[in-house]
Amino acid sequence: MSITLNAAGTVAKAANGNVTPALPAGWLAEDIHLCVIASGDNVNSRMPAGWTPIEAGKNNGMGLRWTCFWKRAEGGDTDPVVTHPAGANIVAQIAGFRGGASLFAPIDAKGVTQANTSSATVSAPGISTVADGAMVIFLGAIAAQATFSGYGNDPALTEAIDSPNTAAYPSLFLAYGLQATAGEIAAQEATASAAAVNIGLLLSLGPRLTDFQAAVAERIQDSAGKLATSAITGSIREAITGRYSQARPLTVISDFAGDSSTYKWTLNTTNFPGWDKARSVVTQVEYPQGERDPVFLESDEWAIYPNGDDAAELRMTSAGPTPATGETLRVTYTIPRAEDGSDVPASDFDAVANLAASLAARRLSALYTQLGDASFGAESVDYRSKNSEYASLAKALELAFKQAFGMDQDTPQPAAGGTAHWGETMEDGGERMTH
Repeated sequence: MSITLNAAGTVAKAANGNVTPALPAGWLAEDIHLCVIASGDNVNSRMPAGWTPIEAGKNNGMGLRWTCFWKRAEGGDTDPVVTHPAGANIVAQIAGFRGGASLFAPIDAKGVTQANTSSATVSAPGISTVADGAMVIFLGAIAAQATFSGYGNDPALTEAIDSPNTAAYPSLFLAYGLQATAGEIAAQEATASAAAVNIGLLLSLGPRLTDFQAAVAERIQDSAGKLATSAITGSIREAITGRYSQARPLTVISDFAGDSSTYKWTLNTTNFPGWDKARSVVTQVEYPQGERDPVFLESDEWAIYPNGDDAAELRMTSAGPTPATGETLRVTYTIPRAEDGSDVPASDFDAVANLAASLAARRLSALYTQLGDASFGAESVDYRSKNSEYASLAKALELAFKQAFGMDQDTPQPAAGGTAHWGETMEDGGERMTH
């Protein structure tokens, strides 16, 4: 899951003093919120505890000061007050990003905040992103009533904030774009509809995967650098899509409008977004959906029917309903977690990092075994010692993962799905279909 824009909140403005910008609509815990602030003075603006400055304050003459803060959203957050003692006019607005930004250090790269002379061109120096899949953000303000356009195309930037306000207030902008592969981002420019002194900044948000890479490296302490970065990343993805997805799969729903005739649906990603034929499981079927007391179908009213052509179906049996026109059938099912860790909640982070580090330690143990087999004398003894140390570390880290989820250390985590035997035939003599 790539980092995406959730929304931008409503801009707040005042002739002087404090303002309270709105949090973006539909925000969720763990979203990354960026608050951009501009005032027509040199007065410092502050935000409540928990908001961290990206740019604590940049002046451009006496008539423009620009500030930017970030915060990881938490349940219970309220619209923040931007404290701006007296001063002149001020505007502030918040944009929210989600989908896997780093839990601990979301700022992947940050350029120089650039104060530009009076012009209709707002510019900012380039940056070099560190992680693949970083979200590049170009943001700033101009000391005039203006709209913005003409953003860069490497990567392609989409506007999220364009707040012209009134002639007495500065105007804000923020544009964003995803960069698939880490590397250089050229200096960016935007064109304002009016000329004035202005300020621009280019930065990027790093993906959640970088958190896991750092956590695994810290746990295995591979100071000799024997394990390639690709092997660490492979361990992370194996941990997330494998045992973690079995222990904590994502639960999602699909709704189907009844037409009084359709009673079966192919199990594919069109009907069931995210469906994985090897790991997804239908957990319950509700019909009709929307009752005050939910009505869940019994196990003999629906079944998974294997067609033998790799296109299984969810079917209502003869004991179940054919959804009527005007009614909705709701199917709840599981899907694996995203391999980049973007949907791993903060509460599960350490446990998943332990499992990934366990897999990485096993790889290191195997590597030192191979090196020991190919060596002689003291060097061979050292390699075999490392082999034993990493094997023990792998077991300890795996145990920590199991304990985090209340799993018996001697009992492997069960598969995400299973089968049940219902007998050979149904009461009407027809062949039984299986879940």
